[in-house]
Amino acid sequence: MREPNGISEGTRFELLERCDLEGPMFYHLTGLLPEQMLYLVWLSTGRRYHWLLDTVSLPGRPMVVDVGAAGGLDSSLYLALGARVVAYEANPFAYNCTASRLEPALRRGLLQLHSAKISRGRGREEFVGSIHALDFERAGEAELPKYTAGRFANTVQLLATSCADIIVEQGTPFYMKIDVEDATKMCLDSLGEIVETSRPALISAEIEDETVLMRLAALGYQSFKIVRQSPHGFLRSTASGACALHGAKLLKESATGLFGDFATDVITGAEWQSFADALDLYTTVANPHVRSAVAAWFPSANSEWYDVHARRTASEKSL
Repeated sequence: MREPNGISEGTRFELLERCDLEGPMFYHLTGLLPEQMLYLVWLSTGRRYHWLLDTVSLPGRPMVVDVGAAGGLDSSLYLALGARVVAYEANPFAYNCTASRLEPALRRGLLQLHSAKISRGRGREEFVGSIHALDFERAGEAELPKYTAGRFANTVQLLATSCADIIVEQGTPFYMKIDVEDATKMCLDSLGEIVETSRPALISAEIEDETVLMRLAALGYQSFKIVRQSPHGFLRSTASGACALHGAKLLKESATGLFGDFATDVITGAEWQSFADALDLYTTVANPHVRSAVAAWFPSANSEWYDVHARRTASEKSL
């Protein structure tokens, strides 16, 4: 298919793939790392990105734990990288979407998918999720007040587990992604119950406030990146199949994106930061109170949100 400028989609992808700009220069010009740009091409077009399989070194077939799998886009990435994935999702509609999208991986035993709510421990608890077509993947008790009369609420009884229980049961993951809205801090707090060597080498979580960074530092994480999430959000995705709700194809999905060295810090790009620098960056740029104030002049500032990526080893700066 040709675009109005006469360059086909495939040709654009090939040109991007052959881009020979060094990462720092590419980031300076675009605000993205080359790997992130290619990831976004895959996310929005469904094109496979074998380039990443060659550039990311994952020892053996490492385990990645996807806490808050939503519609399965992140698990799709981890599987494509060659990881063994253990995913948890509380919203039944999002769970079914992931199960449908990644059925081949489930069948081959490369993916475990659990219907569970993240809590302080094991048991059974009530989960109130949304069935709103544009918000089903990230909805829980914290999100439902956005909608009137509870008409998008769906209440179910689920098994409950803590993030520490997940590691005790499954083993130590190479990377743990946490995207569970109002349960993020609960998840991180539970990791303090297990020894430091059992915690993941790499971890990410949505930054609800500065205490998320403080919790990670207290858990022994030494290097950090503050990562903008809007490039990965609200895309119409054809990657690895499409999700549907009530028989209708979802128009928008979001994803966490690349992790580890390929996560893109909002200021330093590929470089990791110390805790002090990351906290300072959050305080001055990513803090929601700052964004709300800036939004008086630049409304788009209030639509941005951030994840923190952390690793256990200290940051190495090239300066």
